[in-house]
Amino acid sequence: MKIGSLGLWAVAAVGVWHVTQTAKQHRQRVAIDTQIIVQELVQSQEEFPEYRDMWSVHESLPEDERRLMLHCNRWVNLWALEFRVGVMPQNSLRVHLKDFMCRSAGLLYWERVSQHRDDDARDKVDREFNRIANQAYADSAGPLNSI
Repeated sequence: MKIGSLGLWAVAAVGVWHVTQTAKQHRQRVAIDTQIIVQELVQSQEEFPEYRDMWSVHESLPEDERRLMLHCNRWVNLWALEFRVGVMPQNSLRVHLKDFMCRSAGLLYWERVSQHRDDDARDKVDREFNRIANQAYADSAGPLNSI
């Protein structure tokens, strides 16, 4: 009798685990699909300067600087997505962001968008990504101290 009950509990536990994993994979797929759309929109801004006022963070910049900031945005969005879906652990993220923030374009980009990204953070994953990026910025002699 006890063996039968344990078997039912085991089957139920496996079922719950499977449903949980399926939901997690679905959220990851949605995040990836959404990021594909975002990247296509950023690319259209790079190709068509008349779309410049669709993203106010960089609209007043000269064309060459705006393109550089959009390029930086694509990298940061990629790292944020990789971090979100679990293919980039924190230590790798720190390495990428440290290298990114060692460049003037990376520092300038983060100065321009960090507050917007903090305001727009949807959940603890976004907040953790921003915390790590803010730390990389601060470590690279940036003035951001609200970590």
